[in-house]
Amino acid sequence: MRQPVVYILASATGRALYIGVTTNLPRRLEEHRLGRVTHTAK
Repeated sequence: MRQPVVYILASATGRALYIGVTTNLPRRLEEHRLGRVTHTAK
């Protein structure tokens, strides 16, 4: 079983932070980058 990872991302402007948990960090970062996470897609 994969270990969960807590990650913190800043918005492009640096005015907002997003904190999340995942067991597949590379996939999750790609989802954020492609706008597939609705609350960070704007």
